[in-house]
Amino acid sequence: MAGQHPERADAAANRERILCAARRLLREQGPDALTMQAVASAAGVGKGTVFRRFGDRTGLLMALLDHTEQRFQTGFLSGPPPLGPGASPVERLHAFGCATLRQASERDTNLIFRTMNNTARVLRNAVSDEVVAMERRPGGCRFEDVRHLVAGIRGRDSWERGEVNGGVLTAGMVIGLIDDIPTCAELIERMTRDCRAHLTRALSWMDA
Repeated sequence: MAGQHPERADAAANRERILCAARRLLREQGPDALTMQAVASAAGVGKGTVFRRFGDRTGLLMALLDHTEQRFQTGFLSGPPPLGPGASPVERLHAFGCATLRQASERDTNLIFRTMNNTARVLRNAVSDEVVAMERRPGGCRFEDVRHLVAGIRGRDSWERGEVNGGVLTAGMVIGLIDDIPTCAELIERMTRDCRAHLTRALSWMDA
């Protein structure tokens, strides 16, 4: 914008360091651990620096959300494949779906079928938004009215193709904890490694 000065390189680097530290704390320890002092310590800057840049905890959280959106957009527009240019349309679509799931928070879900006494929590997307809107109409709706939207084959195809707006995708609030989407083999290996590390730590406490 006219009249605005470009951010200094050192200030931009500090901002990036603070936001990366905040994201790491949020992922590893949850929102309760996201204090200005904790973020400052994790980023290796003074607490005053965090306050000057973001004002308060709410400002930090808003900046963190904006930063995540910007990174996602940059990755899609100019990042490396498969999300960025250079991969086939199908590969990019699948990568986009995976990136959307990783970015989703616990608030990015919808409750559908509530008026039919068969409530289900699903990913918030264009399809589930439409189902919710139909259920909120005066008089509600019947299952037959939304059958074409919630058909299982649409959801299955959406998962396979990575098309997040292709159908209804079952997703619990735990989706907010998803940081990556490993293969089954990678997930089992990771769980085994973490379990061994915890057991080793517990045994060291017993020997102390």
